This record gives sequence, structure tokens and C-alpha cells, in this order.
Amino acid sequence: MQLRILLCAVGLALGLLVTSVPAPAIAGSSEYGRTWRKDGTLRTGCHAYTFQYRVRPGNVEPPGDDWLFEAFLLDRNGKKVASAAMDSSIDPKRGSGALEFCKSSTVPGRFKIRGKLTVYPPDDDNPLTAPEPGTVEWIKPGFFRLRRP
Repeated sequence: MQLRILLCAVGLALGLLVTSVPAPAIAGSSEYGRTWRKDGTLRTGCHAYTFQYRVRPGNVEPPGDDWLFEAFLLDRNGKKVASAAMDSSIDPKRGSGALEFCKSSTVPGRFKIRGKLTVYPPDDDNPLTAPEPGTVEWIKPGFFRLRRP
């Protein structure tokens, strides 16, 4: 009986320890870029909601010519709602993207656009050399609200 109480107490203490340790937050920096969108209305059906972005791959160490920018839209509950990607081979360093989602799969409120910038080093002329992995930087998130119609 005492062993069972002791095990329950240890289990409870471990559970409290695990839930009280915050998960590491991924901070972002405006040094590498930014995202933004005006507040708007969450429309009925499925729509593409445009947002603006700007990336600064030259600020990443080591700087490179090739980059990939990924935008992740999170709703007020932290649930991923949509994503988009921009690539240096076809997209400008500053422009607009679209996040497509449906009203039926999300809720109105405050949304967060998280941005991940991956910068790749300049290409090596030697085809036998394996490409180096890119450098990843998180940009400062942008926030906006979508209200009910």
C-alpha cells in the first residue's frame, strides 16, 4: 500500500515537472525578413488570403544566392492552418504570397504567420561535390485578425 502511494506521488511529481517546463520557443528576428497582413474577414468557403513578405538572405551567415522562404499560418489555438513557399529561382525578395484555407476548418481570431528562411551557399562548379546544407533562420512572426462576416 505504501509502495503504491509512493509510486503515485513520484508519478505526479514527474507529471508536474514535465508540464511545467516550457517548450523552447523559436524566436525570430526582423534582421532576416518579415511578414505582414492587414486584418480582414474570414469569408465563407475556401479562399486564398494574401500576405506580404520580405526576405534578406544577404544578412544570413554565410550569405548565398539561393534561398527558400516558407510561411506557416497558425490560428489562435496554435494549430497550423496553411502554408506557402517562395523560392529565389522564381520569386522576388519582396512580394506577396497566398495562404489558402477554408472557413470550415478554422476559427476567427488572431493569426500568426511564422517565416522560415533557408539560405544555400553559392553553387560549386564541381559536380562531384555534394551540396552543403542551407542555413536556417526564423524571422519575426507577423500577426493579424480575421473576424466573422
